[in-house]
Amino acid sequence: EQGAAISTLYPSSPLVYRSMGWETAGVLAGAELPTAALAGVRAAGPLAGKPAEVTLRPAEPADVDTIHALYTAIARRAVGPLTRTGPLFDPARVLELDGVLLADRDGEPAGYVSYDRAGPGLVVYDLVGGDPAVLGELLRAVGSWQTVASSAWVRATEPAVLALLSPVKPPLTWRDTWMARLVEVQKAVVGRGWPAGVRVGADLELIDPDAPWQAGRWGLEVVDGSGGGTGAVRVHIRGLSALFTGFASTVALRAAGLLDGDAAVAARLDTAFAGHLPWMVDGF
Repeated sequence: EQGAAISTLYPSSPLVYRSMGWETAGVLAGAELPTAALAGVRAAGPLAGKPAEVTLRPAEPADVDTIHALYTAIARRAVGPLTRTGPLFDPARVLELDGVLLADRDGEPAGYVSYDRAGPGLVVYDLVGGDPAVLGELLRAVGSWQTVASSAWVRATEPAVLALLSPVKPPLTWRDTWMARLVEVQKAVVGRGWPAGVRVGADLELIDPDAPWQAGRWGLEVVDGSGGGTGAVRVHIRGLSALFTGFASTVALRAAGLLDGDAAVAARLDTAFAGHLPWMVDGF
Protein backbone atom coordinates (compact mmCIF):
# COMPACT_ATOMS: atom_id res chain seq x y z
CA GLU A 1 0.00 0.00 0.00
CA GLN A 2 2.96 2.32 0.60
CA GLY A 3 4.53 1.48 -2.75
CA ALA A 4 7.51 -0.52 -1.42
CA ALA A 5 8.94 -3.07 -3.86
CA ILE A 6 11.06 -4.98 -1.32
CA SER A 7 10.60 -5.83 2.35
CA THR A 8 13.75 -6.47 4.40
CA LEU A 9 13.96 -7.50 8.06
CA TYR A 10 16.01 -9.16 10.76
CA PRO A 11 13.93 -12.22 11.76
CA SER A 12 13.31 -13.32 15.31
CA SER A 13 12.09 -16.61 13.85
CA PRO A 14 13.08 -17.43 10.23
CA LEU A 15 10.40 -20.14 9.94
CA VAL A 16 7.62 -17.64 10.62
CA TYR A 17 8.75 -15.30 7.89
CA ARG A 18 9.53 -18.12 5.43
CA SER A 19 5.90 -19.20 5.71
CA MET A 20 4.95 -15.86 4.12
CA GLY A 21 7.66 -15.67 1.45
CA TRP A 22 10.70 -14.04 3.08
CA GLU A 23 14.11 -15.71 2.75
CA THR A 24 17.63 -15.18 4.08
CA ALA A 25 19.25 -12.71 1.71
CA GLY A 26 22.29 -11.18 3.42
CA VAL A 27 24.32 -10.76 6.58
CA LEU A 28 25.37 -8.31 9.27
CA ALA A 29 29.14 -8.71 8.94
CA GLY A 30 32.32 -7.55 10.58
CA ALA A 31 35.55 -8.83 12.07
CA GLU A 32 36.89 -9.47 15.56
CA LEU A 33 40.44 -8.10 15.67
CA PRO A 34 43.07 -7.83 18.42
CA THR A 35 43.65 -4.19 19.25
CA ALA A 36 47.39 -4.86 19.60
CA ALA A 37 47.51 -5.84 15.93
CA LEU A 38 45.55 -2.75 14.87
CA ALA A 39 48.06 -0.54 16.63
CA GLY A 40 50.62 -1.69 14.08
CA VAL A 41 48.55 -1.28 10.91
CA ARG A 42 50.39 0.27 7.99
CA ALA A 43 47.82 1.04 5.36
CA ALA A 44 50.02 2.58 2.66
CA GLY A 45 49.51 0.10 -0.20
CA PRO A 46 51.79 -0.18 -3.26
CA LEU A 47 49.63 2.25 -5.24
CA ALA A 48 48.96 4.71 -2.43
CA GLY A 49 51.24 7.40 -3.86
CA LYS A 50 52.63 10.24 -1.80
CA PRO A 51 51.64 9.87 1.87
CA ALA A 52 48.94 12.30 2.87
CA GLU A 53 49.00 14.34 6.03
CA VAL A 54 46.25 12.86 8.18
CA THR A 55 45.27 14.22 11.59
CA LEU A 56 42.65 12.93 13.99
CA ARG A 57 40.52 14.93 16.38
CA PRO A 58 37.48 14.26 18.58
CA ALA A 59 34.24 15.04 16.79
CA GLU A 60 32.17 17.96 18.04
CA PRO A 61 28.49 18.87 17.57
CA ALA A 62 29.42 21.09 14.65
CA ASP A 63 30.81 18.01 12.84
CA VAL A 64 27.56 16.02 12.79
CA ASP A 65 26.58 17.03 9.25
CA THR A 66 30.12 16.33 8.02
CA ILE A 67 30.08 12.84 9.55
CA HIS A 68 26.70 12.10 7.97
CA ALA A 69 27.97 13.27 4.56
CA LEU A 70 31.10 11.10 4.85
CA TYR A 71 29.01 8.04 5.67
CA THR A 72 26.57 8.72 2.83
CA ALA A 73 29.34 9.16 0.25
CA ILE A 74 30.96 5.82 1.17
CA ALA A 75 27.71 3.90 1.70
CA ARG A 76 26.34 4.98 -1.66
CA ARG A 77 29.18 3.16 -3.43
CA ALA A 78 29.04 0.02 -1.25
CA VAL A 79 26.63 -2.94 -1.29
CA GLY A 80 24.37 -3.14 1.75
CA PRO A 81 24.73 -0.05 3.97
CA LEU A 82 21.43 1.62 4.73
CA THR A 83 20.57 5.19 3.86
CA ARG A 84 20.62 6.80 7.31
CA THR A 85 17.69 9.16 7.03
CA GLY A 86 14.43 9.47 8.92
CA PRO A 87 13.48 9.33 12.62
CA LEU A 88 15.49 6.17 13.41
CA PHE A 89 18.72 7.86 12.34
CA ASP A 90 19.12 11.15 14.17
CA PRO A 91 22.62 12.22 12.99
CA ALA A 92 23.40 13.77 16.39
CA ARG A 93 23.14 10.35 18.11
CA VAL A 94 26.58 9.41 16.79
CA LEU A 95 28.08 11.72 19.42
CA GLU A 96 26.47 9.68 22.22
CA LEU A 97 29.08 6.93 21.73
CA ASP A 98 32.23 6.69 23.85
CA GLY A 99 34.44 7.84 21.03
CA VAL A 100 34.07 9.51 17.63
CA LEU A 101 37.25 10.59 15.86
CA LEU A 102 37.22 12.64 12.69
CA ALA A 103 40.12 12.30 10.23
CA ASP A 104 41.27 15.32 8.24
CA ARG A 105 43.35 14.58 5.12
CA ASP A 106 45.42 17.54 4.00
CA GLY A 107 43.09 19.75 6.02
CA GLU A 108 39.80 18.34 4.64
CA PRO A 109 37.43 15.86 6.40
CA ALA A 110 38.06 12.43 4.87
CA GLY A 111 36.78 9.80 7.31
CA TYR A 112 35.81 8.92 10.85
CA VAL A 113 35.60 6.09 13.34
CA SER A 114 32.99 5.67 16.06
CA TYR A 115 33.15 3.16 18.90
CA ASP A 116 31.83 2.13 22.32
CA ARG A 117 33.27 0.17 25.20
CA ALA A 118 31.65 -3.27 25.47
CA GLY A 119 32.86 -5.40 28.36
CA PRO A 120 36.56 -6.18 27.87
CA GLY A 121 36.56 -4.96 24.28
CA LEU A 122 35.39 -2.30 21.84
CA VAL A 123 32.58 -2.23 19.30
CA VAL A 124 33.55 -0.12 16.30
CA TYR A 125 30.23 0.96 14.82
CA ASP A 126 31.57 2.86 11.83
CA LEU A 127 34.91 2.76 10.09
CA VAL A 128 34.51 5.16 7.20
CA GLY A 129 37.16 6.28 4.77
CA GLY A 130 38.12 5.61 1.17
CA ASP A 131 41.81 6.43 1.51
CA PRO A 132 44.50 4.03 2.82
CA ALA A 133 46.26 6.72 4.86
CA VAL A 134 42.98 7.73 6.51
CA LEU A 135 41.96 4.14 7.28
CA GLY A 136 45.42 3.42 8.66
CA GLU A 137 45.21 6.29 11.13
CA LEU A 138 41.70 5.34 12.19
CA LEU A 139 42.61 1.69 12.76
CA ARG A 140 45.71 2.66 14.73
CA ALA A 141 43.52 4.89 16.90
CA VAL A 142 41.35 1.86 17.70
CA GLY A 143 44.53 -0.08 18.42
CA SER A 144 45.63 2.54 20.93
CA TRP A 145 43.02 1.05 23.30
CA GLN A 146 45.06 -2.15 23.60
CA THR A 147 45.98 -1.55 27.26
CA VAL A 148 42.30 -1.60 28.33
CA ALA A 149 40.57 -3.48 25.48
CA SER A 150 42.05 -6.68 24.11
CA SER A 151 39.90 -6.85 21.00
CA ALA A 152 37.58 -4.83 18.79
CA TRP A 153 34.53 -5.96 16.86
CA VAL A 154 34.81 -3.82 13.73
CA ARG A 155 31.95 -3.10 11.34
CA ALA A 156 32.83 -1.51 8.02
CA THR A 157 30.87 -0.37 4.99
CA GLU A 158 33.16 -2.73 3.05
CA PRO A 159 34.17 -5.56 5.43
CA ALA A 160 36.65 -6.96 2.90
CA VAL A 161 38.88 -3.94 3.53
CA LEU A 162 39.58 -5.33 7.01
CA ALA A 163 41.10 -8.45 5.47
CA LEU A 164 43.11 -6.35 3.02
CA LEU A 165 44.59 -4.07 5.70
CA SER A 166 44.82 -6.24 8.82
CA PRO A 167 48.32 -7.56 9.71
CA VAL A 168 46.66 -10.67 11.16
CA LYS A 169 44.14 -13.11 9.76
CA PRO A 170 40.79 -11.47 10.60
CA PRO A 171 37.91 -13.84 11.36
CA LEU A 172 35.24 -12.20 9.21
CA THR A 173 32.01 -13.37 10.78
CA TRP A 174 28.25 -13.13 10.42
CA ARG A 175 26.79 -11.57 13.54
CA ASP A 176 23.29 -11.93 12.16
CA THR A 177 21.39 -12.61 8.96
CA TRP A 178 18.60 -10.61 7.40
CA MET A 179 15.74 -11.67 5.16
CA ALA A 180 14.15 -10.08 2.12
CA ARG A 181 10.95 -10.46 0.14
CA LEU A 182 9.96 -8.99 -3.21
CA VAL A 183 6.45 -7.62 -2.88
CA GLU A 184 6.29 -5.87 -6.28
CA VAL A 185 8.54 -8.00 -8.44
CA GLN A 186 8.38 -5.94 -11.63
CA LYS A 187 9.11 -2.68 -9.81
CA ALA A 188 11.96 -4.33 -7.90
CA VAL A 189 13.59 -5.77 -11.03
CA VAL A 190 13.34 -2.55 -13.02
CA GLY A 191 14.75 -0.48 -10.15
CA ARG A 192 17.44 -2.90 -8.94
CA GLY A 193 20.43 -1.71 -10.95
CA TRP A 194 22.37 -4.11 -13.19
CA PRO A 195 25.94 -4.41 -14.45
CA ALA A 196 26.55 -2.24 -17.49
CA GLY A 197 27.06 -4.27 -20.67
CA VAL A 198 25.31 -7.40 -19.35
CA ARG A 199 22.67 -8.89 -21.65
CA VAL A 200 20.58 -11.70 -20.14
CA GLY A 201 17.18 -13.16 -20.98
CA ALA A 202 15.35 -15.81 -18.94
CA ASP A 203 11.76 -17.05 -18.71
CA LEU A 204 10.44 -17.57 -15.18
CA GLU A 205 7.38 -18.97 -13.48
CA LEU A 206 7.10 -17.28 -10.10
CA ILE A 207 5.42 -19.30 -7.34
CA ASP A 208 4.00 -16.88 -4.76
CA PRO A 209 0.89 -18.14 -2.93
CA ASP A 210 0.67 -15.05 -0.70
CA ALA A 211 1.03 -12.37 -3.38
CA PRO A 212 -1.24 -13.43 -6.26
CA TRP A 213 -0.74 -10.09 -8.02
CA GLN A 214 2.76 -11.20 -9.03
CA ALA A 215 2.50 -14.99 -9.23
CA GLY A 216 2.74 -16.49 -12.70
CA ARG A 217 4.93 -16.26 -15.78
CA TRP A 218 7.48 -13.52 -16.32
CA GLY A 219 10.31 -12.81 -18.72
CA LEU A 220 13.45 -11.33 -17.18
CA GLU A 221 15.45 -9.33 -19.67
CA VAL A 222 18.58 -7.39 -18.75
CA VAL A 223 19.98 -5.27 -21.55
CA ASP A 224 23.01 -3.02 -21.01
CA GLY A 225 22.30 -2.30 -17.39
CA SER A 226 18.51 -2.03 -17.32
CA GLY A 227 15.95 -4.68 -16.38
CA GLY A 228 12.38 -5.41 -17.30
CA GLY A 229 10.19 -8.15 -18.82
CA THR A 230 6.98 -12.30 -19.54
CA GLY A 231 7.13 -16.20 -19.14
CA ALA A 232 8.81 -19.82 -17.25
CA VAL A 233 12.43 -21.91 -14.73
CA ARG A 234 10.09 -22.35 -11.75
CA VAL A 235 11.23 -20.33 -8.75
CA HIS A 236 9.52 -19.75 -5.43
CA ILE A 237 9.33 -16.14 -4.19
CA ARG A 238 11.72 -17.11 -1.36
CA GLY A 239 14.26 -18.24 -3.92
CA LEU A 240 13.86 -15.20 -6.13
CA SER A 241 14.29 -12.90 -3.11
CA ALA A 242 17.56 -14.59 -2.09
CA LEU A 243 18.77 -14.55 -5.70
CA PHE A 244 17.79 -10.89 -6.12
CA THR A 245 20.29 -9.65 -3.52
CA GLY A 246 23.07 -11.92 -4.79
CA PHE A 247 23.07 -13.97 -1.57
CA ALA A 248 22.24 -17.37 -3.10
CA SER A 249 23.09 -18.94 -6.46
CA THR A 250 20.62 -21.01 -8.49
CA VAL A 251 22.67 -24.08 -7.50
CA ALA A 252 21.96 -23.37 -3.82
CA LEU A 253 18.31 -22.61 -4.54
CA ARG A 254 17.88 -25.86 -6.45
CA ALA A 255 19.44 -27.79 -3.55
CA ALA A 256 17.04 -26.07 -1.12
CA GLY A 257 14.00 -26.92 -3.26
CA LEU A 258 13.28 -23.29 -4.19
CA LEU A 259 14.05 -23.51 -7.92
CA ASP A 260 13.81 -26.11 -10.68
CA GLY A 261 13.86 -26.26 -14.46
CA ASP A 262 16.31 -25.73 -17.29
CA ALA A 263 19.93 -25.56 -16.06
CA ALA A 264 21.03 -23.30 -18.94
CA VAL A 265 18.35 -20.74 -18.11
CA ALA A 266 19.29 -20.93 -14.43
CA ALA A 267 22.92 -20.24 -15.36
CA ARG A 268 21.80 -17.06 -17.12
CA LEU A 269 20.06 -15.99 -13.93
CA ASP A 270 23.33 -16.45 -12.03
CA THR A 271 25.02 -14.18 -14.58
CA ALA A 272 22.41 -11.46 -14.10
CA PHE A 273 22.33 -11.53 -10.30
CA ALA A 274 26.01 -12.25 -9.61
CA GLY A 275 27.73 -10.18 -6.92
CA HIS A 276 29.62 -10.45 -3.68
CA LEU A 277 28.03 -11.34 -0.36
CA PRO A 278 25.42 -8.66 0.48
CA TRP A 279 25.95 -7.22 3.95
CA MET A 280 24.70 -4.46 6.20
CA VAL A 281 26.41 -2.59 9.01
CA ASP A 282 23.16 -1.63 10.73
CA GLY A 283 20.76 -3.85 12.62
CA PHE A 284 17.12 -2.92 12.90
